[in-house]
Amino acid sequence: MLNADMPENCLRGHCPKCGRGKIARSYFRIREACEVCHFQFLRGEGFFLGAMVVSYGIFVFGVLPVLIALWILDVLSGNAALILGVAGSIVFPVILYPLSWYLWLYLFFTFIPSQMDTDDELKA
Repeated sequence: MLNADMPENCLRGHCPKCGRGKIARSYFRIREACEVCHFQFLRGEGFFLGAMVVSYGIFVFGVLPVLIALWILDVLSGNAALILGVAGSIVFPVILYPLSWYLWLYLFFTFIPSQMDTDDELKA
């Protein structure tokens, strides 16, 4: 069942279910389960793809339009916009890695709340 604090918990990097455990073990490592309530974060093979899509979406719909606008307005040259775009496509996913996981977990459990209740089935 969803709780009212889930958006804040996820964006702060805390467990979407109990709000006390941390989602990330370190900057580049996501825990398999909450250390407090043992809620499963990783839901099987390919679950990480959702976090990749979130990271890609933030770059494509957040950063890229700004670069294109700056190029159209002649603030950046075409080469500078291209270099920043390529560099950004490499750097932003690294910078956004934990946030993209937090957002992915929030979106997943918001749009498929029944998965919050299937946690026991995943442990078996």
